[in-house]
Amino acid sequence: MLKKYLKKIFLLILILLKSNFVLADPPFAPMLHDFSPVHEYELKAVFLYSLGHFVTWPSGSMNNGYFLICVLGKDPFQGSLELATSGKQLQGQPVKLRYLKRVEEGLDCQTIFISQSEEPFLPNILPTLERYPILTVSDMTYFLSEGGMVRFVIQEDRVRLQINKTNAKKVGLSISSRLLAVADIFK
Repeated sequence: MLKKYLKKIFLLILILLKSNFVLADPPFAPMLHDFSPVHEYELKAVFLYSLGHFVTWPSGSMNNGYFLICVLGKDPFQGSLELATSGKQLQGQPVKLRYLKRVEEGLDCQTIFISQSEEPFLPNILPTLERYPILTVSDMTYFLSEGGMVRFVIQEDRVRLQINKTNAKKVGLSISSRLLAVADIFK
């Protein structure tokens, strides 16, 4: 039942990304009963997991036997990240989660979501990570200009992606053109 629910959410996210519709639009109104209430961070959890399908890491950077998604700071996902990744694989490896109190604990992560609770420390966090092939993701306002790579933004009741390709390239990450086509590119 839970997998079916997550598949529906993922499918809805893909449809929304392609179509730029909002949930309240008439074509989606009949589907609302299947998805509500959907918390913002339930959607962001699915997005966070899904990013791993559209990024290529340098060879040799994933040699720990699993794909590690980390959350730095206060966990805003409230269990939805566990649901979104349970039993899943990325890049041919099982997904594992790790919750971090300090950035230094996550230098072997493939993706790190930096929680808003860490905003005061961002000037120290991002320089530490810029030496490692780690996809940095957050929903902080100035995240991309400070050196982050992917930002979740709520626009017109939709989760949208903003991407700083330059910051990703600096650490050897390659972002798929399919993802870039549905994202706003930060310049």
